[in-house]
Amino acid sequence: MSPVISAGHTAFLKYEIENGDARRKKTALQDISRLYRQGFHLKADSRNAFEQLINGMVLAHADEKVVRWCLNALAQFGTRAGCTRYVELAMQANEGNPEIVASAVAALSKMYNGRLEDIEALKTVDPMLRVLAAMQNTDPQKLDLSRMKININTADPQVLKLALITVGLNRDVENLFDPRHANGQIVKELGQHSDDIVRQYSVWCVIENRRLSIGDLGIPFSDLERQPSNVQAKLLQLAAEQIEDRKECHDVIYRGSFVSSPEARRGLAKGLLNRYYDGLEEVTIGWFDVEGDREVKGLLAEHLARFSDDCPPYSDKALTIAEAEPDLKDLTCH
Repeated sequence: MSPVISAGHTAFLKYEIENGDARRKKTALQDISRLYRQGFHLKADSRNAFEQLINGMVLAHADEKVVRWCLNALAQFGTRAGCTRYVELAMQANEGNPEIVASAVAALSKMYNGRLEDIEALKTVDPMLRVLAAMQNTDPQKLDLSRMKININTADPQVLKLALITVGLNRDVENLFDPRHANGQIVKELGQHSDDIVRQYSVWCVIENRRLSIGDLGIPFSDLERQPSNVQAKLLQLAAEQIEDRKECHDVIYRGSFVSSPEARRGLAKGLLNRYYDGLEEVTIGWFDVEGDREVKGLLAEHLARFSDDCPPYSDKALTIAEAEPDLKDLTCH
């Protein structure tokens, strides 16, 4: 039997969705989706309450990222009877937004167990996008993949992004893009794509897919400063998590602590949540003292606290932070 999300965590997530700003709502919805993918679930009464809350928000919220993550959350635990109409209305209201349409397709596919032909609202969605979106949470054996051939040189960036999401979620079938090449080879090649979002998702795939490794990365870390902030964020997270050579890793972390984008520095701090090595404190403690973004500081404070037993300077710094900035703990509930 899958584990239940704790009552305290459930209450926190509900509070964030009801009362937080757009960023906090999105983060809470991402957290629920992540927990469900890891095998956790909400108690029945809590699930019903979240379903009703998110149904209302998916039609009323102005932030498209919040709407998209509402749909992603409903794809995890929403019921066909309780959510179908809301998902369809959200898709109709955002028919010009392919990301929201894809999230709605994925949610409907999950609720209908892959029977896409039974969903009248999907008849107008491009067949390639429909199948790729459905693959995010539906067994590929239940879908018609006979026409699933993607030419990475001519495919629309939205198609490539959806395919990369499928790979990153570990829902891919091998040779998804091309029967002649493994997915890892294609992911590496897409690291040089002209579209920033495609490059971002190519790095994210390397972070998330169990069969890929840093050897499948298509962007050298020497290009870090030349990438846009969204790509920098994923590169820095990957570097902190997976570069084995300590000298190389330290160099990238040091450079990353100075990039101008808060989004990129958040990616780096997130990547450090589960990593420490001797000498890392030479970067992180000084970085914390000059960091201006509160979310980055919260992530760094969590890193310092987690590894305080391994590093005496961390222990001292964590105590100082807890006394001087106790509110930072509210930014580190992931």
